[in-house]
Amino acid sequence: GCIMTHLLAGHLRKEPPAEKASMRWHHTRNGTEQMPWRLSVFFCGMHIRDKEFMHLFETPLPHPTVHVFGKEDEFYDYGRDGFGYKPQEEYYVDPVILTHEEGHQFPTKQPRAKQIYDRVAAEIW
Repeated sequence: GCIMTHLLAGHLRKEPPAEKASMRWHHTRNGTEQMPWRLSVFFCGMHIRDKEFMHLFETPLPHPTVHVFGKEDEFYDYGRDGFGYKPQEEYYVDPVILTHEEGHQFPTKQPRAKQIYDRVAAEIW
C-alpha cells in the first residue's frame, strides 16, 4: 500500500507524458509536482526498499502527507533507518508526523487516539 503510493507519486513527478494518457492524469505525468489527489495519509508506513527507485525522491516532493507511527511497532526502528537511504517522511516537504505508544495498528488508546484522528481529519478537511 504505502510503498506503492510513494512510487506512484515519484513516477508521476518524473515521467514524461504518456502518448495515450487520459486528460485526468496528463497534468501530473508532465513533470509537475502536483499530484491528482490532495493528501496522502500513511499509518505504519514504510520506506522504499528498492534502491532502483530512490532517485525519485532525491529532492522532497511538495505533496501534503500525514505519517502515523506506533512506537511499539516491530517495524518502527527499521522504518526509521530508511534502509540506508532516508525515512519515508523525508520524501515530502513539511510532512505531519504523529506517533503513539502502540504497535503496528491504528491507535486505540485514549486520549492519544482521538488526538491523532482529530489531526488527520483536520488535515483532510
